[in-house]
Amino acid sequence: MIQSIFISRFASLYRLFLRVGKRVGVPQGSVLGPLLFLIFNNDLDIGIKNSLLKFADDTKVFGKVSDLADHLLLQDDINHLIEWSAGRRYST
Repeated sequence: MIQSIFISRFASLYRLFLRVGKRVGVPQGSVLGPLLFLIFNNDLDIGIKNSLLKFADDTKVFGKVSDLADHLLLQDDINHLIEWSAGRRYST
């Protein structure tokens, strides 16, 4: 009984993903969302020199800025994240 419900739910989510997946993404509430997020964003922190804080679908880059060099380093990290997201067709 439980297996039948699980298979039915998975099949309906898969059909919904096929129908809207190319435009919207993974349907909310599916178990695929968090898993795919972890897989696709695994390399986000490569090349980041400041601190990066990730939680769910939220990312923050931060660091101490005490002079122009620190400012430029933080700006480089922000630019890197923008390029990274553009390369994956994420909206910024």
